Amino acid sequence: MDLQLCYDLGDFEPHAVDLKRPATTVKEYLMQVAVNRSNCPDVAFAKLDPTKIKPVTPRIPVPQSSASLTCQWAPDRAWQEAFVKRFTRHRDNIENYRSTFKPLKMGDLPRPSDGPIWRKLCLEKRHTAIPIEPSTLTAFSIHQGTPPTLRFVLSLGDTYIDRLVEHLIKAFDETGYSRALFEWLFAILLVVKTPLQHDVVSTLRSFVRQCRQSRAVLGEADVELIREYTIFIAIVSLYFAQRDLADN
Repeated sequence: MDLQLCYDLGDFEPHAVDLKRPATTVKEYLMQVAVNRSNCPDVAFAKLDPTKIKPVTPRIPVPQSSASLTCQWAPDRAWQEAFVKRFTRHRDNIENYRSTFKPLKMGDLPRPSDGPIWRKLCLEKRHTAIPIEPSTLTAFSIHQGTPPTLRFVLSLGDTYIDRLVEHLIKAFDETGYSRALFEWLFAILLVVKTPLQHDVVSTLRSFVRQCRQSRAVLGEADVELIREYTIFIAIVSLYFAQRDLADN
């Protein structure tokens, strides 16, 4: 910026400007600045020691090809699209049920951010204040923790549901697949509100990438597990519109 465009210094003798004395006016300050600038070289040079300069290796992210993560035993695209249609109908029915649903009185629940406590509640130890209908005990027999009954998940607020996506997928990151964990994730995706929050989308995308990686190393003997991974790949990529993650 040209000082004269901001303040007219007029004619002055640069040698008469005392650079050591504190300026007492705006004009004195700008005169000192002008003199200092005139004493600086137009180009500054620095002496560099080549032996102390470390080479920089550029890091270019290389996306992993989806083709390398395919599985010949996975259900085809038509099966996935048919499943997503059923999933959509289930979500629609649940939304209709919300209008007559009475939330459970569950007392104090962990805070949404208390990931370890929620993981224990969902996967390891049942919450005594959350009732389970006797007719559903057989269906949820594999659950050591609190099962994802429809009444329970519908009684949770949107913030709880969004954070549960994060907590449950973190559990998958750390411990891998379990049927109880995948049933919880499926139940949560049936009730999560759309449009999804950005953090939820990011977490689900990471989860699907892991599903694709895990599925890619499975064989014909693992068709049931392959199908479970494929279900989540289909839901996230087709229903929640993350189509770049879909099977071709």
